[in-house]
Amino acid sequence: MTIPAGPIEHDPVETYRGLDVAQVGILLDEALGGVELCAYDQWVVEWLETGCDSPTIVTVASLLQRCRGLDTATSSSTAS
Repeated sequence: MTIPAGPIEHDPVETYRGLDVAQVGILLDEALGGVELCAYDQWVVEWLETGCDSPTIVTVASLLQRCRGLDTATSSSTAS
């Protein structure tokens, strides 16, 4: 299972049907890999992983991953 790399046009419920939230929560953890989290940050992540459905978690993970890609692209273009 991977984080969608591009914009999500439609509810991805069919793609993630049958997976429990804990399995999909791994994608959110992956998208946040290397990001420093303090207590409230961690509380929000746990809230997302326990209070949201799988398509919502996947969409948030995808948004975070794509934002991180933009940050990396912006950093490397300004360094040139």
